[in-house]
Amino acid sequence: MVVALALAVAGGGCDDDPPRPPRKPTEAPPKRKGREPGPKTAADPLHSAVTRARAAATLLNKASGKGEGQRRAYLALRRAIASFAPFVRATAKLGCEVLLGPIGSTGGGALGAIDRRLGQPARSVLPSAAPIALTGQVDRALRLIEHELKLRPPSAKDLLQSLSDAAFSLGLVVLQADSSSSAASGADAADALGMLDGIEAIASSMLRLAPSSNRRPVAAAFRVVREKSAVFHGAFDQLGRTRLVKRADLVLASGSLGVALRRFAGKLNVELELPYEVRRPVAGNTISEPVNVFSVPAALRGAPAVELKSLADLGRRAFVDRRLSANGKRACTDCHIPNKAFGGARSAPAGKPGAEKRSRDVPTLLYSWLHAVRPWDGQFPRDAATMLMQSHAASTLGLSGTELVDKAKGIAAYRTRLARLAPAGRGATQLVRALAAFAQRDLLPASSPFDRFSRGDKGALSSAQQAGLEVFFGAGRCGRCHIPPLFGGARPPIFTAAVFAVLGVPVTPTDNALDPDEGRGLLSGRPLDNGAFRVPTLRNLALTAPYFHHGGFPTLDAVIDFLDKGGGKGLGLEVLNQDWRLGKLALSEQQRAALLVFLREGLLDEAIPLATQRTSELVALPNPP
Repeated sequence: MVVALALAVAGGGCDDDPPRPPRKPTEAPPKRKGREPGPKTAADPLHSAVTRARAAATLLNKASGKGEGQRRAYLALRRAIASFAPFVRATAKLGCEVLLGPIGSTGGGALGAIDRRLGQPARSVLPSAAPIALTGQVDRALRLIEHELKLRPPSAKDLLQSLSDAAFSLGLVVLQADSSSSAASGADAADALGMLDGIEAIASSMLRLAPSSNRRPVAAAFRVVREKSAVFHGAFDQLGRTRLVKRADLVLASGSLGVALRRFAGKLNVELELPYEVRRPVAGNTISEPVNVFSVPAALRGAPAVELKSLADLGRRAFVDRRLSANGKRACTDCHIPNKAFGGARSAPAGKPGAEKRSRDVPTLLYSWLHAVRPWDGQFPRDAATMLMQSHAASTLGLSGTELVDKAKGIAAYRTRLARLAPAGRGATQLVRALAAFAQRDLLPASSPFDRFSRGDKGALSSAQQAGLEVFFGAGRCGRCHIPPLFGGARPPIFTAAVFAVLGVPVTPTDNALDPDEGRGLLSGRPLDNGAFRVPTLRNLALTAPYFHHGGFPTLDAVIDFLDKGGGKGLGLEVLNQDWRLGKLALSEQQRAALLVFLREGLLDEAIPLATQRTSELVALPNPP
């Protein structure tokens, strides 16, 4: 209904609107000599970009079915859209949703419809019947965006903030991991160059509008922005004539570009926010922090720091304490084993007699606080209630909320600590908040060689690991689903949109039958979700065998072999809804070997909480004073 109304507005209004009087002809203003007039507002470049996009859509319609001409028109359309879309999503919400789909969705909207049509097997050109309908949808969305920009032009501060945010998103585009990324050849270059067009045009308009008394420092900061942008132009302008390499270096460069843009805004007396505060900052989480998509975020905001520490200490104790279970013999660590990256168990044992055992592999809890949903099928959202629901399940601890409270109150240490905590909840709620605080504060180590590399230590990764990193984001196309910094199915900077994938996984590497688990399809009832599972993190992968949702693949070599062949379809299995991002890779032996080194070593944390401590030591933590 909302989209229909939006399209009606874009089309010129409702049928009941009174006719508009014709405009009186006016003489063209005389041309001015000398310099072209500057922008009237900082948003002027956005209107020009939307106009270019409409022209590109018209050209794509005319060029459909013409091979190279269509490809060029399609890429011109993507570049034009990328030059304004990142900067208007908060202002032109309806039009952007029609054009690109909801924020966080993958391959949605009118542009996504063209991508999907171009991405169909054995199709490199649009069929003759498709272009008018598809490009017409794009044009209507663009007209709606024009209408919204006139009604609600973005403020200068909003535009400056969008510049900093766009620099961060540029890293996702480089890795082909942005929500609107396309598999079409050259699309990543078009998107990146379009974003740079928008960044430079908006920053240039801000410079022209700056007061003359402040023009010199603003101009100096603008020159730094141009210098940082040049790194990307040097890489993407050559794409097509040479292969894009060192994508990871470009991601780091996006962090430097973000710093330059925040300093540029500072010269205009506008203070910008970081995309998020990072776990291990190199510049104190000030505007000079080079945040990029490799940066692990700090604990999400919620409780005050002092309370968070108290809660996390209590949660750490409860996590290992077998007394807090139905039979007094189970603890969280029996399934989420610390020295196996808080995963590793084949299936969770029953907490009560007669309880049904799980048939899925127990996922790692490290970095789980960044997952948008849990567990494999996405049944639970990311919040403290997840742990409450799971602790109540008979297949885990086997306790109801009342039983959990009774168990805790019978132990002096818990009774004392619960009484000393701030009164934000009682009983089971407090213990659940404690477990959540433990995961939030302590289970985001960010201590792998890759993490040190992301903070600027170029020597943190060995030459073999760097080669594997290049394969991961290049020929292996792994980063499209396993998105950093989590290397799983949650896209930064907000980590709220989960990524699911249908791979067509067989029961075992040597089995010709699909695993029967319907995954997310059991929850949604949609055939498209059958066999869909949340994309897991690849961090600490060397410790979390066996692999996939059912633990059916014993080694990483078997996993790489399966994905290299193109998933279930590549094995000849009938997987009608297999993820479009998964196709045959045909990696060389050298590429496979390098990729395995990066996965086993480059993403392995060097400091995993609790891994070297005995349970008796953890439960016997001293009581608070």
